[in-house]
Amino acid sequence: MKVITYIKQFDKNKTAAHFKLDKSMIGYWVKASTNWIDKTNRNSKSIGFRQKVFYPKTEKKLYD
Repeated sequence: MKVITYIKQFDKNKTAAHFKLDKSMIGYWVKASTNWIDKTNRNSKSIGFRQKVFYPKTEKKLYD
């Protein structure tokens, strides 16, 4: 989130140099940040990609 707020004040190149990140990664984060905000507003525990659950009953037992 620090990167997203920083890029709102500066451009992608300055943000990449400041945080020592790749410009393409910053672009990806900016694009994905709308999903982060939406998911965190719904009190989601996960942000980002999620693998398909193959054995939901077993994983629920394991989690419990």
